[in-house]
Amino acid sequence: MSPPACRLRSVPRSRRRPAGEHMRANSVSCVLSQVLPPGWSAHSLRHAFASRAYAGTRDLRAVQTLLGHSKPETTARYTAVPDGALAAAVAAAGPCAR
Repeated sequence: MSPPACRLRSVPRSRRRPAGEHMRANSVSCVLSQVLPPGWSAHSLRHAFASRAYAGTRDLRAVQTLLGHSKPETTARYTAVPDGALAAAVAAAGPCAR
């Protein structure tokens, strides 16, 4: 089921936010739904960003700050374990892992 069409243009000019002010989250999601490929949403884009940022830095705390999360547990749910990360962790443990 596709999301309802955005109604950004149907808002009377007198009720629109002045240029330069922040957009509401639902407005951003609505605009993104029109430009992202099928199967993508603002939320899935956020997850992909978090996973790529973590894969590139291996710094969960930095990703936590970027996403604005107060708890690292929340950020951990957003990030995917990169391919090969588990094998690399076992290999890094050295002789103790054998």
